[in-house]
Amino acid sequence: MVPETEIVDCLVMNFRLAAEHCDDLAVLPARGPTYDLLRRELALIEGCCRQIGHYREDSRWFGIGLLIEEAHKRAGGWLRTIPRTSVSNEAHPLFKRLAENLRAGMKAAEDLRTKRTGRVGMILPRPLPGPLRQGRPVQVVTPGGVILPTGYQPSV
Repeated sequence: MVPETEIVDCLVMNFRLAAEHCDDLAVLPARGPTYDLLRRELALIEGCCRQIGHYREDSRWFGIGLLIEEAHKRAGGWLRTIPRTSVSNEAHPLFKRLAENLRAGMKAAEDLRTKRTGRVGMILPRPLPGPLRQGRPVQVVTPGGVILPTGYQPSV
């Protein structure tokens, strides 16, 4: 079993490296190898969030992993929509923003690791609200006191 400190070290290191690679992807004309490294680091961050969430029995870590997964999906589209050339000097704004968000995510993960929870035991997500019900269900009561479903036609 991998200790929690190693998981957190891997998480923080990959957050930092992924942010640096996003900065590079924003300006580099040849982005293939850097994008491959970014994808690996984002996958490692997802895995670390999953491991530490199970290790601590804290579902708040899974939310960070889901956000990283979404960034992983969108980053490929960003590369395809604005192709870079050797003469293009403009920084890609979405990769710059992702780098900022990864640095903020690293700080949020560190805060989540060290702050008190105020709870004992597992931390589970809030349950979803139940279905909306308006009014009471309509029932047909027969003279004998048996409740029949709506639309029932007695055969005579």
